[in-house]
This record gives sequence, structure tokens and C-alpha cells, in this order.
Amino acid sequence: MPGYPQYEKKVWKWDFEPAGNKSYTRKGWRLYAYVPDPDAPEPILALAFLAYDKSDQPKGNPAKHLADALKGFLYATVDIKATPDKFRRMGGPNDQVVSLCYECFETIISENDSEADIAESTHECPKG
Repeated sequence: MPGYPQYEKKVWKWDFEPAGNKSYTRKGWRLYAYVPDPDAPEPILALAFLAYDKSDQPKGNPAKHLADALKGFLYATVDIKATPDKFRRMGGPNDQVVSLCYECFETIISENDSEADIAESTHECPKG
């Protein structure tokens, strides 16, 4: 999805034709599903999170609409276990990620969230 790399290859769509529809050029309704692991062995798990009649298609940026719908779906269905955070992430210059360690107050600057995850998991506080 343009602008949402965290959902790349994880949002799948299907167009369906309602029973009795005589139009052969345009399917009548659309279904979107979230695929947590698109590279998993088949059968691949797909969780439907949005469906609508294409005549009622939302206006505006479709990627933003899908991301908002998916965030709401995941928020309502995923049980997140809270753990104490060792780091606080903030936006930095040039879209970098700045992580602040709460134990030693050292900052780590990363290019993106994936790099920040690795840097935080390998970070060792200086012995003091």
C-alpha cells in the first residue's frame, strides 16, 4: 500500500459479483483481508476486515482509508501484552528514528523502525 510499508503484501483484495448481477464488466463488491504472514505455507490465513458495495466506495485516498480500517480491526482483535519499555522512540531529522534508553539515557539513531528494532535488541548499557 503506498505510504504504508508496514502493510506491504499483507493486505489482499477480492472483487465479487452478487448473485443475479448481469454486469460482466464490473464486479459489484470488494473484500479486503489482512494476511499476517504472506509467505506462510498454504493454506494462507487471511482475516477479512473490510467489505463494501463498490457503488458506496469511500472517497479520498484509498490507502489511508484501508490503513485506518485495518488499524481499527487490529486494535479490536489483537490482544497486546504490555511489557515495560526500555526505550522511547522519537522522530529525528531526515525521518530517522531516535531511541532513548531509559536505563543509561544513551540515544541511538537509526534509519528506520527495522534498524531501530535491531539496535535496541543488541544495545548494551555501559557498565557504570
